[in-house]
Amino acid sequence: MSAIVLYGPPAAGMDTVTAALRSADQRFEPVTKLKHGPGRSAGYRFVTAEELEGLRRQGRIVVETRRYGNVYAVDGLSLTEPQRRGGFRSPTSATSRTCAYC
Repeated sequence: MSAIVLYGPPAAGMDTVTAALRSADQRFEPVTKLKHGPGRSAGYRFVTAEELEGLRRQGRIVVETRRYGNVYAVDGLSLTEPQRRGGFRSPTSATSRTCAYC
């Protein structure tokens, strides 16, 4: 699997880089992050603590970050599915809205 990982705090420019990658090659696809906790919902798939723990037990969490009292994570299946289809996956950052690989 090929990946480009951008990881950083909010407002670090990951949205800009992701947009540029997507503009250069449509095979780059943003990944929706998992989120457990309150607050902003755009760009996240909300999960319960139990769902997140189940994904951990299955070994599907590839990155997990705790910030602002929330848990942010990326499910490995969100990375492998586009690879199976022949695209690149450009996941969103675990600490920010979007980025290319986190």
